Amino acid sequence: MLGTGMDLSPNFFGLKLNNTEDPFRVTNIDDLKLVILQFRADPSENMNRDDVLAWERTVGHYFNNKFKGQFVETKTLSITFIGDEIVRTGMTLFPFISVGFVIMSIFSIVTVYMSAYYFDQWTKHKISMALMAGVCPLLATSTALGFLFWCGFRFGSILCVTPFLVMAIGVDDAYLMIHSWQRICVKRQAEKKKHIQEHDSNYYSLAERIAEVTVDVGPSITITSLTNVLAFGVGTFAPTPEIQLFCYANVVAIFIDYIYQMTMFLAIIAIAGDYEIAMEKDRPTKTGEVNVNLKRRAMSFMKAYCKWLSNPFTSLIIIFVMAFYLTWSIQATMSIGVKLTPDKLFLHDSTILKINRLRDNYVVPNYLAISLFVNNASNLEDPAKEKRLEQMINEFETMDESLGFKYSKYWKRDYEGFVNILSEDPEMSFENEISKDSKAVSVNSLYSRKSIHQFVNWPEYKHWGGFIRFDNHTDTISKFFISLAYKSEGFKSWNFRGVMLSKWRAITKKYPELDATIYYEDASFLDQIDTLIPATVSSSIWTLICMAIVCIFFMKNVFTVVVASLAITSICVGVFGCLAAWGIDLDPISMATTIMSIGFSVDFPAHISYHYYRCGVETGFKLSIEHRILDALIAIGFPLLQCAISTILFVTCLLFIDTYMSEVFVKTMVLVVSLGLVHALIVVPSFLCMLSNLNMAVFGNENKDEVSVIN
Repeated sequence: MLGTGMDLSPNFFGLKLNNTEDPFRVTNIDDLKLVILQFRADPSENMNRDDVLAWERTVGHYFNNKFKGQFVETKTLSITFIGDEIVRTGMTLFPFISVGFVIMSIFSIVTVYMSAYYFDQWTKHKISMALMAGVCPLLATSTALGFLFWCGFRFGSILCVTPFLVMAIGVDDAYLMIHSWQRICVKRQAEKKKHIQEHDSNYYSLAERIAEVTVDVGPSITITSLTNVLAFGVGTFAPTPEIQLFCYANVVAIFIDYIYQMTMFLAIIAIAGDYEIAMEKDRPTKTGEVNVNLKRRAMSFMKAYCKWLSNPFTSLIIIFVMAFYLTWSIQATMSIGVKLTPDKLFLHDSTILKINRLRDNYVVPNYLAISLFVNNASNLEDPAKEKRLEQMINEFETMDESLGFKYSKYWKRDYEGFVNILSEDPEMSFENEISKDSKAVSVNSLYSRKSIHQFVNWPEYKHWGGFIRFDNHTDTISKFFISLAYKSEGFKSWNFRGVMLSKWRAITKKYPELDATIYYEDASFLDQIDTLIPATVSSSIWTLICMAIVCIFFMKNVFTVVVASLAITSICVGVFGCLAAWGIDLDPISMATTIMSIGFSVDFPAHISYHYYRCGVETGFKLSIEHRILDALIAIGFPLLQCAISTILFVTCLLFIDTYMSEVFVKTMVLVVSLGLVHALIVVPSFLCMLSNLNMAVFGNENKDEVSVIN
């Protein structure tokens, strides 16, 4: 155009040409898969940012949804559209919170009824407790997110996962409180009927019962809440902004949920409990044969189960199984691949994914463009500096994957041709122009603002004006950028792109005086590949250390702390290995769920370990090992089952959302809950028994009692 060649490589892809000479053919193009056109619009002075966004949305909506071409299919892409699609991905999760809440509410009512029937404690007020078990976490999440937005935090689609996570953690605490309340009420009623004189009337009051509930489950709830806060607190130091945002939200939400559980939910129990205590005199005692048989069979099973757990042969079998499990999990974890793609941020029906597939299949392997920014372009008249500049550009253009200098967009080459043309015309020479400008200095004339403007004012060179910036003090070029093109089938691989990015950056480091930098549109994803593995490992290690410190603070017993810490580590390793075997890559989303799984895995072993330790402390370690395990399982076994099943039911509704984020979240939660439950009910009790047996074998225990029936 106007005597200047135009490179159409960035516009036509999947091109097949017909080189036969046929005078009747309109074009020599046989097939064309993709045409890319870039449009830039200058907003008028009376347009604000909202007007620009509305314009982009209107144009995008028309071409993506309404335009129906006979021969072509159009797709548009803009920053506004990308942001809208990310928000749409996250917002699709919110309607399922109500679905999950309904499922969890039904499950809570049914299981609370089962527990109340067993303890002969059912009243209509148990429905209030069951429903509020799910309401408190939702209120905590709403408070936390509102507070963060008020503080200036941005919205991210990954925040839509927070309500599901806090709900899973919060209902666990609620189930423990409800179960503890029922056991304490049964104990008080039994003592009252036996007319035990050692207690005064206050012992049977509502305040005393609520206080005992707090003493019974408060420490274990505090342990799990504190460890979850610490786990996500460590995650706030992650290098990925989305992970930081996710962890900040979870820290605040879990902390507020803890406050709500210890105040609001306890208040609900107190209000409902007040009515229940008033009804105790009027409610007939259930002596039905079915209920008696149920209790007898349940207790018989629990005693047999605890005896089996405390058997050294059982511990030996579990050790072998755990050795195989950990070996497989570690091998699977080591094989996990690091892969970051924009596809993981959007719904599977998003237009952006279709555009990205076209880009990966046709554009990237055939024309991959990077921008080389020269940030110190002053004094280009210096022959030595100009030579170094040309050497650097030559290194980029002579790489094996480079398309060559003909495909580079380098303004200086056209400018040199322009200068040569002007030098042949005395009327238009730079010298003639400079003599009229008192500001111009002859030594800087070639790269002065006035000289360059004379160049870019020509129609065929006008586009170069966007490549150059000037220093306002010297009126000479201060910086510019060059567009370089590469071609290789290897660019379909993200690992290969990462290798090439490292090579490009290595070249710029050889020329520090030019202060050159590389811009590549996928660099933000590629840069995280090298940091994800060390960041994940360091976050996991520090989180596990924090877990151990918290356990030491609450459970001042070496054996108990060691078992709890090893169980948390085992659950985490199992989750990592199973996710890798399940086809999940290591990326910011899976890293966020990894941190989440570490925090959530604490809930299961911490509860059983704390109650086992507490039973020993309260009895002066005089009870037998079987008795302590039995007491711990009676206290938290059923609530843990409630928590595990309700969490799985709650998160599986996200499978209806066709997005990578929901897939990873569901898989992680199912794994951590399943493995956590196995560890809490089998592995941890068995190891506690084994270590206690070893302790007794070495130091002895003269006060061992037999397992007795616990009402």
